[in-house]
Amino acid sequence: MLDVNLGDARSYPVADMLFERSTPFLFATGYGRQGLEAAYQAVPVLQKPYQAAPLEHLLTHAVTCKTPIRKGDAAPAVPCACQGDGASKGRTFRADPVR
Repeated sequence: MLDVNLGDARSYPVADMLFERSTPFLFATGYGRQGLEAAYQAVPVLQKPYQAAPLEHLLTHAVTCKTPIRKGDAAPAVPCACQGDGASKGRTFRADPVR
């Protein structure tokens, strides 16, 4: 999980390294998706202040689903466990945002 705003800097260079390594991640920001640069709009966002259910949902998605893509990148071939037959392979994913 990367906080977008780091004082006078942004975490985009770290995000770029994670993209290159196909490492799943998400952004945390108080500005929501509209606070992201256009190239990072497909990355999952956890809005501040954090709440337990959305945090659980996004972290589960990050470790069970395909990696995010940047605008212009090719989609990775890794299927998402929260769609299709992922649950039938012994993996589960709870998509409900609230308990």
